[in-house]
Amino acid sequence: MRAQHARTKHFIAWLSVSGLAAALLVVGASPASTTSLPHPGARDPSFVSSALVTPPVGAIETLPTGHLYVASSGGVTKLVQSGEVDPSFSTSGQQVLQKDLQMPWMIGLQPSGALLVAGRTSGKALPTGAIEWASSPIRRLLSDGSIDQSFSAGGAGPESETNEVADLLVRLDGSFLSLGLTKLFASSTWRWCAWFTPEGVTNGACPLAWAYAFTPAGELMAAFSDGKLQRFNKDGSPDTSFSFDFGTADVDGLLVQPDGKVLVSTQPTSSLQRRLVRLNQDGTVDTGFLPAVFDGSIAALAVESAGRILVGGEFHMVNGSPVPYLVRLNADGSRDASYRMSGSGLDGPVKAVKVQPDGRALVGGDFTSYAGQPVGPLVRLAGDPRAVPQPGALAFPKQPVNTSSKPMVVVVGNEGTSDLVFPQGALSFAGVHPKQFLVSKDTCSGKAVAPGGACTVAVRLRPTSKGSKSATLRIASNSAT
Repeated sequence: MRAQHARTKHFIAWLSVSGLAAALLVVGASPASTTSLPHPGARDPSFVSSALVTPPVGAIETLPTGHLYVASSGGVTKLVQSGEVDPSFSTSGQQVLQKDLQMPWMIGLQPSGALLVAGRTSGKALPTGAIEWASSPIRRLLSDGSIDQSFSAGGAGPESETNEVADLLVRLDGSFLSLGLTKLFASSTWRWCAWFTPEGVTNGACPLAWAYAFTPAGELMAAFSDGKLQRFNKDGSPDTSFSFDFGTADVDGLLVQPDGKVLVSTQPTSSLQRRLVRLNQDGTVDTGFLPAVFDGSIAALAVESAGRILVGGEFHMVNGSPVPYLVRLNADGSRDASYRMSGSGLDGPVKAVKVQPDGRALVGGDFTSYAGQPVGPLVRLAGDPRAVPQPGALAFPKQPVNTSSKPMVVVVGNEGTSDLVFPQGALSFAGVHPKQFLVSKDTCSGKAVAPGGACTVAVRLRPTSKGSKSATLRIASNSAT
């Protein structure tokens, strides 16, 4: 067994209280075991992406129902939890959009359930000198996949031959920010940034920057070309309580964590490396976070509920160790070695990562295989195991001295998404009276329990003297919590 199996211990308190009936602590049947997923980062074979999703995948959005939207070179596809297409969306589960919107890389979900889709549109010069647009660079799809003809977010940017959205961020109220690149006929490039109402009406300019993110409170965080990072209040005024200057380093990626701290991807001048650093809510450097160094670009950042960070991109080395395309960092910035790919892992760069509520990660990009097996450009990877003992505490009835009670059973279920592994000798007693209890049956030690499975521990009370007895049973495992 690997040493890390014992990194986390779970505690169950056992009390001897007179007058309590054992029948009050009956434990229900354990759930059935599912497919074994040997470690966090293993591919979940229950998810098989539809062939309509073609490489590369540029963005992923999830719905409370477990459905997901995927933007790929083939268009925007709606999938069910298993990865198959949702036939109720558009005509076949996919809205192609290629005729009037090229490369739909950016998607954003509005509170109404409508989906914003942004990409590149083109136009042609008319004899009058005006531009005839193929379409707006931002479209909105209704829940059935049809294009919302009442929505139009065009008009931003000067007249041009191409108009491409480079970033799209949706606020909780459905309003959104769009950063665009506009190529003029003279071959120069203009950049623009605009706010839009939920219905796509232009609502003023936003600060022109290289990267953006929203805080949990809906404030705008912007990284500028001169290396400065600034936070803006909801009314658009600069928040003077936060600012940071990265100097000559370029900032090309931002993510505000749920606690308000800011993850920043920077590229030092004249270097292909990227550094991931973290700032506190007041703009000071978080000295408790170890800056991670990557040998290539970072394209996707996602924070798990426990504070660990998934980083995807076009890199092969992280802090000098070979970790291609996807890595998980601990909350302090160090690499989490328990999260790893099986075999050769992915065969191409990662462009999008979305963590589901159960801890599994949807990963999309410009790859077609995982561990040498064809999977397409979208996979779902296992998260952490999670041991949940039921019940969490037992109360034994009164027991005569030097006799053993009837066994009381605890079911230890795995409510995580990868295998829960118990080392040999996983059980031990501690606390006030550890020698007053004994294990009469153990189906956990030395075993691996698949997600949805369970093992059992039966314990007896054998008091050597009168009075209430208490102890703690420790069960070592690789559980994350």
